[in-house]
Amino acid sequence: MVSDGQRREILEKLSAILHAMKTCSSIKEVEEATGIPSSTIQRYLNREDYYHDLVGIGLLKPENVPKAIQYTKDWLQTSKQAGLRRGGKTSQERHGYQKTKDGKFNGPSR
Repeated sequence: MVSDGQRREILEKLSAILHAMKTCSSIKEVEEATGIPSSTIQRYLNREDYYHDLVGIGLLKPENVPKAIQYTKDWLQTSKQAGLRRGGKTSQERHGYQKTKDGKFNGPSR
């Protein structure tokens, strides 16, 4: 159970996260911009009830709640795909890769 003060702090952090997302392309960038740990960012962004609570303290209009939730879902999906691409490129740079004669990926070069 969280106190009213803690709930207010959570909602203010969520608001800061939502504003930072407009200019950032990953959770890591949002973390750097806001100083909020990435695990906290992800946890807050996946709690739909927090978006409805933002209405109660005047940080979000009721008609914008569904838009904010959908924007967040889309942003998280795009961020995840970009992270997977970066991870694949980093892995290939570190470990190399091989392709079969027909051009299919065959794992790291040894």
